[in-house]
Parts: sequence; C-alpha cells; structure tokens
Amino acid sequence: MINKMTRSGAGGISRQSFDQQAADWLRDAIVSGRLTPGQRLTESALADEIGVSRSTTRTALLHLAAEGLVERQAYSGWSVADLSAEDAWELYTLRKGLDGIAARLAAEKIDDEGRQRLRHDFDRIAACCSGSDRVGLAQADVGFHSTIVDLTRHRRLRRQYDMILGATLLYVSNTNIRASRGEIADGHQQICDAICAGDEELAQSLAESHVEENGIALMTELSKKAESAPALIGRL
Repeated sequence: MINKMTRSGAGGISRQSFDQQAADWLRDAIVSGRLTPGQRLTESALADEIGVSRSTTRTALLHLAAEGLVERQAYSGWSVADLSAEDAWELYTLRKGLDGIAARLAAEKIDDEGRQRLRHDFDRIAACCSGSDRVGLAQADVGFHSTIVDLTRHRRLRRQYDMILGATLLYVSNTNIRASRGEIADGHQQICDAICAGDEELAQSLAESHVEENGIALMTELSKKAESAPALIGRL
C-alpha cells in the first residue's frame, strides 16, 4: 500500500506523487508476476489494494498503457498485456537499434564521471546476480542500459528510449529467467568495459548482439507457446 503521507515540498500532498507511486506499484506487480499476462484488472479493486483513489489508479493505468504494460478493454476495464512473439520481435529490433547507437555514442563521449557511473550500475547488476530478486535484477539491468543512453547526452534518443522503458523492463525480466546469472553479469561486463575503454565499434556490436540474442530466444519461446495453445485447448 502506498504511504499516503508522501509530500512534495512545503506545498502539501502531491497528486502527481500518488500517480507515480501507483504506477510504480502496478509496474512492479506486473514484472514480478503478481499480476499475470491477460489478467483482468478493475480500477476499484486496484484502488483498494494500492490504497489510493480510483482516479489516481486510472491515471496510473493510463501511464502503464502508454508503456505497453496494460491494455484497456471495451466495457470490461483493463487487462495486463499478453506477452507475444510479435511484441518481443518489435521490442528487440527497436532496442537493438537504440541500444547500439547509445553504446557507440556513450563510448565516444565517455569521461571519468561517466565511467564511474556506468561501473556503479554494473556493480548493481553483479550484486543482484548473486541474489534471488528477479525484479531487482531486471530494474538494475534496465537501469544500466538507461544510464548508457544518459551518457550519450542525446535528448531525442533519451525521449525515444523512455517510451519503451516499461515494456523493456517486462521483457528483460522474462529474458533474464532464461539465462544464467553468470551470463547476465558477463554480458553487461563486456559492454561496460568497451564503453569505458572508448571502443565505439565494439561497444555498439556488443550492445546489439546482447539485445538480439535475448530477444530472439524470448520470441522463439513465445512462438512455441502460441503454436501449442490450440492443441492444449483441444485436450480440455
């Protein structure tokens, strides 16, 4: 439940703060699997569970709809977005381009402060890899890639990347399930090292292959699930 005493400065309780906290709660619930793909959601039930008003819950759901994590259903409220092979393909092909450009530009512009920041974010991934917090690992993973975008100092790239951060968090969480913690750490270590060394071509290549390999693996698995669904339904 959200802490209702959250305030923004001396002006009193911040409505925007409630909206953001509710959106964060819902995002974490989806990424962790507490709310499952296809699950129906009602504003009143969520408002009671989160501890905010229905209007705040509706605003939070609209934020997540823009991120591609929930969908609005005609006459029946909302539902958690289904994972699909098509969505995985769209996301990884888009991320491959954005992450590749970001890694190259970050390597070109890297300075000592940027190196320190990126290595700090990698250390967070490594720490999460030694634990069992799947959501925390996904957040650290996406945070690492988001920091790379920041290091480009490219405002338009930053805006484009922000549009897919929510969906990226969900898909990263699902791709990480399929990889060993050692593979996750090693892959990010290589990208970190290439950027910190200022090796633009290697940084771009590693970032693109990292996104593509994980995206194809998830897309393939989701395709197999979709193919098996009619057969499973036929047995019921």
